[in-house]
Amino acid sequence: MSHNSFRLGLTVLGFMFMCVTVDGRTGTIYKTRPQIEKETGATRVIDTDHSMIHEGCWYTAFRETTTIANSTPLYFEMITPDSFEVHLKDINIFAVGVPWVITILEAPACTTGAIQAYARNRNRADYSTDSLSGVVLKKNPTGVTGGTVVTSFYAGGGTGVVGTKSSASSKIGLELELKKSTTYIIKMLNSTGSANAISAVFDWYQIK
Repeated sequence: MSHNSFRLGLTVLGFMFMCVTVDGRTGTIYKTRPQIEKETGATRVIDTDHSMIHEGCWYTAFRETTTIANSTPLYFEMITPDSFEVHLKDINIFAVGVPWVITILEAPACTTGAIQAYARNRNRADYSTDSLSGVVLKKNPTGVTGGTVVTSFYAGGGTGVVGTKSSASSKIGLELELKKSTTYIIKMLNSTGSANAISAVFDWYQIK
């Protein structure tokens, strides 16, 4: 705002009756969005997750459905950059059969896999340059050994009384702040007793 511009507002007992910005150079008046909810008088707020999307800090990466043999793991490799603080918010698992065992390993030894999942910025209006994420997500690294188990949980769908299979979704119920410049392995082990399908969607936000 320039030196000859000013903001005019009138607030009484928490209710905003008028809020406009007057630009002295052009004489244009801009009506701003009220910050008080009219029915309750409460302050309008958005949650942290929503604000991360507005700021262009939230990313989603997905992997199409893959059929995995019984007792066989599907691995994803997530490499965090040194330039951002990465918060792994959710891993949404869509799977057939029970159970799938999902394990997150920190800093294991492995041979890097092929690039398979691409980050997409959730703010498509202002931040469509997806490469700004800096997080590398790859499929099927090999020779995974060691590492610290950060968390492990069950996911999966179900099988009906006549053998009809159905899918279900599960997701991590916690937020993980990941170390910088570190490799994480997300292991999805098929323990259902037969070959079944699984797909995954990864959500994270990152801040400087």
